[in-house]
Amino acid sequence: MKTAFEKLQHSQSKLGEAIYSQAGSPDGASSAAGAEGAHAGATADEDIVDAEIIDEDEKK
Repeated sequence: MKTAFEKLQHSQSKLGEAIYSQAGSPDGASSAAGAEGAHAGATADEDIVDAEIIDEDEKK
């Protein structure tokens, strides 16, 4: 049973590698290596506000 699980895990790993290698960006950089976070394209002069909208009428 353990051997079958290890084979499955190995094949899933190879499948994941194949998917990520094919999903590279057009400029040649891989998506995993180029990921810098959620605000990678934001510039310093942008006013970014994290907010939550609460509908007061819904609470009544």
